[in-house]
Amino acid sequence: MTYRNLQNTLQHTKEAFNIAALTYDEGESSNEILKWMRGLVHDIYLMNFKAGDELLELNAGTGIDALFLAEKGIKVFATDISDKMIGIVKEKVKKQEAEKFIKAKVCSFNEIDSIEKNNFDGVISNFGV
Repeated sequence: MTYRNLQNTLQHTKEAFNIAALTYDEGESSNEILKWMRGLVHDIYLMNFKAGDELLELNAGTGIDALFLAEKGIKVFATDISDKMIGIVKEKVKKQEAEKFIKAKVCSFNEIDSIEKNNFDGVISNFGV
């Protein structure tokens, strides 16, 4: 794949997730299989991380996992290529007063070298990265 093709693919991906952002949570909350899968993922997170840990989340979507982890005292730096997804994360963080635990940035997973902090306790990502 050429650099130009990669850039086109990333742009199309961003556009698709910007569209999906508006209904993402609604679709997730009404899908029993996704809720079951999310519960399994959360159990795995809690087996591996503890309060005070700091995680980098790639493709954070609307922040479902980040907010769950914040409730457990785990800090998350949430990234996503979609500015709409990150906008929703930031709204949720403000609404739930989770600024102490969650930071969010528009950032593609292939740009993680641009993240200032580089000593996370772990990196998480799931559901289609």
